Amino acid sequence: QRALPLTVLQYRRDRLLVHSVAQLLAAHPAAAHTAEDVAAQLNTSVRTLHRQLKEEGVSLQRLKNEARCEHAVKLLLQTT
Repeated sequence: QRALPLTVLQYRRDRLLVHSVAQLLAAHPAAAHTAEDVAAQLNTSVRTLHRQLKEEGVSLQRLKNEARCEHAVKLLLQTT
């Protein structure tokens, strides 16, 4: 019975990490956002960052690409 709550907590933490990374990238879309920088800003190690994102089924590069695309669309919409 104790294993299930721990699994749920782990799932929530992983989801929050993806959300936190996405927010960080969106806040500064023009920045380089190296894995080291992102991990430091989220108070985790680079290895843990990559491992948890992989467990969630996403990579840092994918999140960076999505943030850049969203920012580009936003800029295009503002210029029309």
